[in-house]
Amino acid sequence: MLPLKIIQENHPSASYLTKDKKRIRDIVVADKKKGDVFWYDYSKKDEYKLEFIPKNLVAEINDLSRPFITDTRPQAYRDNIARTKVFPALVESVIESMPTPHETDDSKIVFKDYLVLVPLNPIYAELKVYVPSDKAGMLRIPRTNIRDMVGRYVSCKIINLQRCVLPNSYDTKTIWNNFYAEGSIEKAEQLACADIKATVAEAQKGEVKNNVILNQRVIERMKEEKAEILSRTYNGVIAQTSNRGIYVVSTEKEYHYFTVFIPRTKISYLYESVVPTASLKFKIGEQIQFKILPEQIYLQGGGLENQIVADAKCLEVPPRERILRLIDENKIVGTTHKAYVVAYDVTRGHRIEFEDIAGAIVKLNANAPITPDFVIKQTPIFVKVERARRVPSPENDPRYTVYCSYISDAGTKEKAVSAFEF
Repeated sequence: MLPLKIIQENHPSASYLTKDKKRIRDIVVADKKKGDVFWYDYSKKDEYKLEFIPKNLVAEINDLSRPFITDTRPQAYRDNIARTKVFPALVESVIESMPTPHETDDSKIVFKDYLVLVPLNPIYAELKVYVPSDKAGMLRIPRTNIRDMVGRYVSCKIINLQRCVLPNSYDTKTIWNNFYAEGSIEKAEQLACADIKATVAEAQKGEVKNNVILNQRVIERMKEEKAEILSRTYNGVIAQTSNRGIYVVSTEKEYHYFTVFIPRTKISYLYESVVPTASLKFKIGEQIQFKILPEQIYLQGGGLENQIVADAKCLEVPPRERILRLIDENKIVGTTHKAYVVAYDVTRGHRIEFEDIAGAIVKLNANAPITPDFVIKQTPIFVKVERARRVPSPENDPRYTVYCSYISDAGTKEKAVSAFEF
């Protein structure tokens, strides 16, 4: 959003929208002045670099926008149609402070930031979809900075084909596809996620849902659907990362590209790894598999009521089990590994992580010639396993000790290369 002072230069009454006693800093409301036009006026096309629906895609985009606003069939029927029209997209850019109509007061004008989305389906590659900031959905974190969504992957639903107001009526003879595609990430999330989350929520006999008492047959069918949803492994693409966890958009058309949240503790045994090749697996755009958790969290506001919580770690073999298996098979002592220093400790021994068994922590002898910089700079080293054994521990928490000796640091290779003549 442009600074409020800049908007006030032309609209002195401009102020941030207030909702629930909180100021929303990417929506500004002002008194409408004579001569004000909205973002879809033709005079704004070049200013905001807006693009009409491509001529060769008019029929396809018309279909994607179904059901139409004029459709009077029951809401459930319309939602079923709309659900099949959800598509994955990339957030390409942000257009700041576009003037839009006020929903209830014609004497007001509203300034909003808009996301510019590009569908991932190559068929629609030329299409631009414009999504207002208040329809940005649950992936908008932090909620005060819409620019942070650029480069993220989202699900989207076209909710309106906004006609561009042309300067002269006869222009329609030369510009006949004068429409912009206006979308909503929030609507796509609601369509794709709500049914799955409702099905996963345990249906109890006699529960009232939408003012209808569920009979036993309905309950049994819902339980079967729930079991099927929970047993399946889904494929997805990481859409967003944060300190709390990651958001993933399902890549499967059958499930309408629904979005899930994977908490930090459920992502992977490798998520906290210091091994660079392991951490690269969790960048935006990387593929990941997951399962939906039977226990769901219910939050209100910002579309979070439709948030589905998932688990990716449950699909992995714990690195600890890999180490224990090698110990049991007598295959680890004497092996050499490339490793990274996790913690520097000259008293009790340094802790390191093998590159080929990332996520498993073992010990390096305390007199190894390393410095704290090896932790900070993630300098790789070569080590040899000298001793390894299981240690007494609870049956449900098997433990081990693995001690390694230092061979060299990987930096010696670069030194050698620079010394030789080639």
